Amino acid sequence: MIKKVLMIGNSVRNIACSAKKAGYIVYALDRFGDVDMQKCADKAQLLVNKSMNELRDMVESFGDVDAIILG
Repeated sequence: MIKKVLMIGNSVRNIACSAKKAGYIVYALDRFGDVDMQKCADKAQLLVNKSMNELRDMVESFGDVDAIILG
């Protein structure tokens, strides 16, 4: 059963808020860090000018997730 989802994208506010309303535990990486998105996400990080290694570390910092959604 999918409970924990990680959203990665330029702006994931819409999908993060929809997932939260649907009852998921929401983790988010995006370039804007909108206040509304941060209210919807259980944990969020800003994704700006990161190397591939930094991106990998950021993804791993969320721990185990059941699904990754690219938005």
